[in-house]
Amino acid sequence: MTKAGWKWKLRRLFQFSLLSVLVCLTAAGLVLGIVAWRVDRQRNAVAAILKVGGRVSYEDSTALGTSIHWDKSVTTTWLRRQLGEDWFSSVHGVTLYGSGCNDSTLQQVKVR
Repeated sequence: MTKAGWKWKLRRLFQFSLLSVLVCLTAAGLVLGIVAWRVDRQRNAVAAILKVGGRVSYEDSTALGTSIHWDKSVTTTWLRRQLGEDWFSSVHGVTLYGSGCNDSTLQQVKVR
C-alpha cells in the first residue's frame, strides 16, 4: 500500500458519526449524573450528622466537627479540597452523641 493509502485509512479510523458521538456523550452524562447524585446524598447526610454534633469517619480520613483531617493518600490533596471528601471516599463510620441521636436526625441519614 502506498503512503497516501495508509494516511487515508488512518484518517478513516478516527471518523465518527454524529449519532455515535451523541450516544457516548449521553452515556457519560448519565454515569456522571448518577455519581454526582450519590455524592450529594452522602454530603447532605454528613452535613446533618455534623450539624447535631456527631462524628463521621471516612475510609481514609476523619471529620471532627467542621474540620476534616485527611490521612496521607495517593489522591492529590488540592483536588480533595476543591471537590470535597465525598467524591473520593465512602463514609466508614458514624457516631452520634447525646441529644443529637434522635429520630429526626436518623431519618435524614437513612440508607436507601
